[in-house]
Amino acid sequence: PRPEPGTAGRVRARRTCERVYRGEWRDDAPVETAEDVVEREARERAEKVEAIGRRRAERPDEADRERRYGQAALDRACAEVLALAAGGRHYGLNRVAWSVGQLVGGGLLEEAEATEALVEAGLGRGLSERDARRIVTQALAKGATKPRGRPEAKDD
Repeated sequence: PRPEPGTAGRVRARRTCERVYRGEWRDDAPVETAEDVVEREARERAEKVEAIGRRRAERPDEADRERRYGQAALDRACAEVLALAAGGRHYGLNRVAWSVGQLVGGGLLEEAEATEALVEAGLGRGLSERDARRIVTQALAKGATKPRGRPEAKDD
């Protein structure tokens, strides 16, 4: 805020200005100097920076993010398998398992966990356990040859 003319560098406090807007003006309102305003604003900025640092410290670490990303991808893959049409179950399971295999190769998922989840989804869609396990095992192995990780976060 700028000092008002004739106040010798003093600025009315924000609380006073808020009272003016509400119609509670007083002539004996507290007045702060320009230096006080600068100090107060610097203190407020420092508090904001500290708050940002605390929020960043509370964020999950990178390994936890990758684990959650991998688990969410596996959940979506299982849901996709369960939604497959009867005529495209083998091809669809193969495609989805290959995609999940890339995440296994990238270290975001454990192979045993992914295998069991996808086989269960295949069984839920009507495939025999032998067919589902064969398709999933082969597709995971092929997908693991082209590993991928979690996409990089976009900085705005």
